[in-house]
Amino acid sequence: MLNSLVLVVENLRHREALAEVLQNLGSRHVNYGTLKQHYPLIGEALLTTLEQYLGDEWNIEVKNAWVFAYEQIVELMFEGAGYSPT
Repeated sequence: MLNSLVLVVENLRHREALAEVLQNLGSRHVNYGTLKQHYPLIGEALLTTLEQYLGDEWNIEVKNAWVFAYEQIVELMFEGAGYSPT
């Protein structure tokens, strides 16, 4: 997961660079048994982990940036998994 997050952070402004990788990842997660309802749980765990790790450096701007990044990740993974966006 860490490698995927690094890839996202480095390429967030280049959605086309992320699209194929994250769509393939979404497709693979279906085979792992990952369900659509798991994604919000993982998002919350990610935000909590980042908040704990960053401590005083965690603020509303950082949180909003990570929420946006995760939303973009999920959107692309849903495309690969064949899930509707809503």
